Amino acid sequence: MLAEHRTMAAFCVSCIVNNYKPGQTSAMQSSIVSICLEQLSDPNPKLRQWVAICLGRMWANYEPARWCGVRDSAHEKLEALLSDPHPEVRAAAVYALGTFLNSTTERTDHANAIDHSIGMMLINKVSNDGSPLVRQEVLCALQWFLIIFENQFVAVGFQYMEEEKAKESSANHLLAPAIMDLGFSGDSSTVAMEKLRRVSSSTSISSMTSSNIHNPYVTLGYASVFGNIWKNIDIPFL
Repeated sequence: MLAEHRTMAAFCVSCIVNNYKPGQTSAMQSSIVSICLEQLSDPNPKLRQWVAICLGRMWANYEPARWCGVRDSAHEKLEALLSDPHPEVRAAAVYALGTFLNSTTERTDHANAIDHSIGMMLINKVSNDGSPLVRQEVLCALQWFLIIFENQFVAVGFQYMEEEKAKESSANHLLAPAIMDLGFSGDSSTVAMEKLRRVSSSTSISSMTSSNIHNPYVTLGYASVFGNIWKNIDIPFL
């Protein structure tokens, strides 16, 4: 069939399965997941876009479709679309990966490993995408990751805040002698300390404290997927 006809078919199926369990169940019986995955590399960008959207709606809150996708390495095939030249296709792929994250209720080591790989995939490939549409979908997708692994992110956040306090205390300790040498005292010392924190990195004081003030993740004990995602969502996407 022509790519345009297949695109219309993908659009129609995506409407049938959208938030409709009977539609998802019926589509599963027709091997829609496998059929859609075969179309992801088609030269037509509109077809790639709607096939990805159809997949995302197919397994949204429907675990049987997710595990069908796992068997066919759906998340790995969708990864190729994250580098697509068309932003609409990239956004559709991110959307599909996001619903893939949110489609399982039984947490197993295998499910967690797949979700971890998807989280890192999104951070490494599209968190700094030039299209705001894509970045918006990345945030929507990562919200499910944060909900699923909330306890781990709470631990990361707590450690980050503790280390921030330690960094600030260390920075103040290093800056105090320099302030005294400059003849500041009382309230003026607070102002001076703030100014000294902002001096050029070429100065000796900044050289002593830059690793503590400007790069608070150097000693963060979470070099895992959770720490990496925390570092990225700590920077505004939009």
